[in-house]
Amino acid sequence: MLLSHPMPAGARVGPDWKMHALYNFGGSPDGESPNSGAIAPKHRGPYPQIIGTTQFGGYYGEGTLYGLSKGKTGWDETVLYSFDAYTAARPVGLSAPEELTENSRVFVTGYGFGNSDGSVTVLKPSPSGNWTLLTSYSFQDTPDGDGPEGAPMEDANGNIYGTTLGGGTHGKGAVYELTPTASGYTERVIYSFKVGTDGHYPYGNLVDIDDTLYGTTSQGGSKGFGTVFKLTPSGSRYTESVLYSFKGPPLDGEQPQAGLCAGTGSTLYGTTSLGGYDGGGTVFEIRPSSAKRPEHVIWSFGGFYHDGINPVAPVVVNSQGAVYGTTRAGGKVGVGTLFLLTPKGSAFKETLYDFNAYNGGSPVGAPGPDGHGHLYLSASGNGDHLYGTVAEAKGNAQATSCNPGSVTING
Repeated sequence: MLLSHPMPAGARVGPDWKMHALYNFGGSPDGESPNSGAIAPKHRGPYPQIIGTTQFGGYYGEGTLYGLSKGKTGWDETVLYSFDAYTAARPVGLSAPEELTENSRVFVTGYGFGNSDGSVTVLKPSPSGNWTLLTSYSFQDTPDGDGPEGAPMEDANGNIYGTTLGGGTHGKGAVYELTPTASGYTERVIYSFKVGTDGHYPYGNLVDIDDTLYGTTSQGGSKGFGTVFKLTPSGSRYTESVLYSFKGPPLDGEQPQAGLCAGTGSTLYGTTSLGGYDGGGTVFEIRPSSAKRPEHVIWSFGGFYHDGINPVAPVVVNSQGAVYGTTRAGGKVGVGTLFLLTPKGSAFKETLYDFNAYNGGSPVGAPGPDGHGHLYLSASGNGDHLYGTVAEAKGNAQATSCNPGSVTING
């Protein structure tokens, strides 16, 4: 296992870092329980500097897309869109372009209600308040997908790719493709997960490298602890193969809930929510070109008092191979951490900053870099009103080579 002696719990994530809550959610008609990553697009004009989703709250109580803009005396929040039980509800995954303009499109996945088993909603930014719903695709369970959670991904032709936790031919999850039409989208399931050594129950986002799709399943594989899979195009179809089956504790991870991040050299990075030497979850890297040993655990959580535990969000990675991420629990107060794993020879060194309930708790989204050294984080709980926060970690974070909250395809 590639580990090194950790820094003391509570150490700052880089020199002179400071983390504080930018905004405390207050419940309906405001948002409640932010659950996607906080995305910081390139800021120009009247558009917000940070956007994200809350699973609850809003005008109808079914969640929001929110925006945060920096004013003269602090940060101001605007509910950009309130979700309802008819078109889309309970948003989970969010992807956005690198810069917001009047021609941009923002994609949101949600659980859905009524006749829907989840949805992908397309929103158009507005410079003056409420955003416009352009279209929404509703899943209909088996043999269609059911329960899209990971952020959607758009290719250069406007096709959208993603995963659903359930549904598909076998009811164990699916990978879908949405093709734009004059009236919305046409969907096809490009892969249905099976029972057995195949993976099943995918939660996270997909990554595209040279037209091959990579993702994770939380269960299944040869040991039942989850997989990393790839879908290779063959004409108009895709062939699925299990790139790696997790082996579980003590030496390997278990139950990856997050999708992957493509770093430099086609190396993939991800987290498992459980497993590892101390059972608190892991950060791993995957080298698809290495057939003999494609996976390495680069950190096992829970190995010392006040370490973070239970990472469920994707990570982001800079060009030097440093990994930024969050854990949903652990830390000095027990409500989660922001961590940085820095390469040091053949090992990694961990530095931490704790969520302390005042600045939020239970982060379930990936850190959102702003390109100026700062990271933005959504915390699903705690804060002044106990409805969650958006926190800012001010420091010297270097530009990342991937961002799970972006529709830009790697490769």
